[in-house]
Amino acid sequence: MKKKTAAMVLAALMAFSMTACGNGSTQKEDDSTAADQETTETTETAENTAAEDTTSGDEAVELHWLNKCESDVEAQIWQQVADLVHEKYPNITVTVENTDWTSYWTKLPVELASGNAPDLIYMHFSRASDYTNSMLPISDYIEKDEDINIDDFYSGILDSFIFDDQVYALPYDFGPYIMYYNKDLFDKYGVEYPEVLSLGGEIINEKGEFDITGDKTTAALQSLADLINVDKVAPKIADTANTVWNWEQFEGGNIGMLIDGPWTVTNVVNYCDFNVGYSIIPKAEKQVTTINGSALAVTSESKHPKEAYQALEVLTSPEAQKLLAENGRALPSRDSVRDYYYESTSEQEGLEDAIKKSMEIGVPYYVTKKYSEVSTVFNSGMDTVWAGEVSAEDAAKDIQAQVDMILQ
Repeated sequence: MKKKTAAMVLAALMAFSMTACGNGSTQKEDDSTAADQETTETTETAENTAAEDTTSGDEAVELHWLNKCESDVEAQIWQQVADLVHEKYPNITVTVENTDWTSYWTKLPVELASGNAPDLIYMHFSRASDYTNSMLPISDYIEKDEDINIDDFYSGILDSFIFDDQVYALPYDFGPYIMYYNKDLFDKYGVEYPEVLSLGGEIINEKGEFDITGDKTTAALQSLADLINVDKVAPKIADTANTVWNWEQFEGGNIGMLIDGPWTVTNVVNYCDFNVGYSIIPKAEKQVTTINGSALAVTSESKHPKEAYQALEVLTSPEAQKLLAENGRALPSRDSVRDYYYESTSEQEGLEDAIKKSMEIGVPYYVTKKYSEVSTVFNSGMDTVWAGEVSAEDAAKDIQAQVDMILQ
């Protein structure tokens, strides 16, 4: 299977950071455990770990799952998913440790290096290439597993977790960024429902090269900053370190529009007390959005790799993805259960149409090596642009120089 990378393009009023699943990271993670390791070393480690798994099929096993989670409602859904494992395998119990996006990427390398690593972990497509040494290659397990239909997974996201023909994680969701808008707020002020600009420009290209200094890119970034500082139609970012600031402002009724993925609908249903509309990102220079997704993986340090794989198969199974879909938490990565998401969210006017049309105009979300370090530099460097203190062109030169040093 050919590995596909993913892409990053600019859209006006998107969260002003290199976000992932709606929750961007501004903290620097320790990528030294994974960034430049050879896949052959990973495979050898995985084989040695598997050889040490002496647990019998009937012995009670408790697995530790370190998971990314953003709300109490979401945590309840993930617990239901974890319980499916015990239902199928009574000897296996999965204990879920939930943490938010920013904290997750700080905690993960610490736990992996602790000598008591979790058995299962959350993995985002943008970080996967930096963690291949920490994830167990599972292609051999998949080939021997009669319960799994690997072809049921949408290849556009599954391929993001394949390196050197080895599957390292199984995705549970994917989706394009769409536009959420507060219909009540627009109606209150007699404003037509929104049109937003797709401004063009690239920060990372399809080869994984970081290039922020191009004319179109700096112009697009400057246009975003001007919405805050010149046109004054977007609010000042009060807390640049808060990666869910944009969602908090939307939920609180303080801003009219939000760019995010299908995974956020469960929060809309449970936390927004106003009518929400959904749309694709309209055309300006071009009409485009990006597609990304998330997965779960077995760690290479798991003391119970066989049972961890069995759990992984259940956690990403049609039953689990149906449960996520029915709660509006995830647009399933499996083709066979995707319609459950649309059925469960049918009261969200325009959502299905926005998602399907966005998939038609979606492009890969390209990433670079050491993505966490690169995104930290980008976010930090752009803070002064959003504040109106420095031009996008000047900031881009400094950001590019710092990133070039990281990636050299």
